[in-house]
Amino acid sequence: MKKSFFIIFTLILGFVIGFNLENKVNKKKYIEIMDWRGVVDGLDILRIQNDTCFVEHIKNKKISHMKFSFKNSYNKKNGILVIKKISGRGNISIYQYPSSFNNNVLSILLDDIDFSGEAPYHFKLLFLNKKKITPKKILFKWCGIVDKEEEITVNFLKKSVKYKHISGSRRIKSDKYFFSNEAFNKNLILKKISGRGEIFRKNILKNSVVIKVYDPFPGSDFYELIIYRGEKNE
Repeated sequence: MKKSFFIIFTLILGFVIGFNLENKVNKKKYIEIMDWRGVVDGLDILRIQNDTCFVEHIKNKKISHMKFSFKNSYNKKNGILVIKKISGRGNISIYQYPSSFNNNVLSILLDDIDFSGEAPYHFKLLFLNKKKITPKKILFKWCGIVDKEEEITVNFLKKSVKYKHISGSRRIKSDKYFFSNEAFNKNLILKKISGRGEIFRKNILKNSVVIKVYDPFPGSDFYELIIYRGEKNE
């Protein structure tokens, strides 16, 4: 009897501790920004700015029964936006991140084009907090508008940037960059601040870093990145 009671007590205690720990972790990492529901048939883009949300209809029937609510605000410099899909047979994805080039409008693509008829969709927009980087660690900042695929070579010795256009109808435009006075070392971390596609480090040379920016979506998007000095355990 005592043994059974001890086992039950241990299980309950473990559940309570685990539940509280999970809530604590989720509270630190994820912040719910918005809850959205609607009936979709075709292709639509949600344009979100501050506490407003309107629909840019692309194909088939317009969205119906749309309901949304905003929970919290966010600072895009301290993390990234993430979509948590609750229901919906098609794809829900971030089409364009907010930036000064699009008046800080977030665009979300709802793609139900491969199915017949209409279907309910439900998602939550979350904000993932990331470790804040102190300005003393930052070696390089860059931003620009990218269409398809570009290669960027950052030379820390000459404090220069060279571009190699790989694919796409347009080359990089509206680019800006900044070098700090931090000393170059090979323990560098590349971080994407904004942009709907991918940014990754291709190579590290003697005094340079080669970066690839890949934007596989239609049109172009604003990208922003930083390179900072990593710690030994990063």
